[in-house]
Amino acid sequence: MADWRPTFKSPKLLIVDARLSVFILLALVHFSKLTVGLALAAMGILVFVEVRKRMSLESSIRGVRMMLVNMAFSKKRPPRPYAKIGRKTDYGRILD
Repeated sequence: MADWRPTFKSPKLLIVDARLSVFILLALVHFSKLTVGLALAAMGILVFVEVRKRMSLESSIRGVRMMLVNMAFSKKRPPRPYAKIGRKTDYGRILD
């Protein structure tokens, strides 16, 4: 039987990514309604993103980071570094 390591797939516990076990561990260590609720909410959101949107955990984190940066700077960041973007030039045209 093949091992999961050479396939480069993330390990899963049922349908949940195994890296979400941190949320389960936190809920078990500090057992209260709030931590269990937060753990279930975080797991539900990430399962929704993985199953319905077909995005990996890394891709969803990158997407959230991109949304936060765009909200903070209120403009779309170009995909290229600013050093590689050509400078704006004035060709002396008169625009009416």
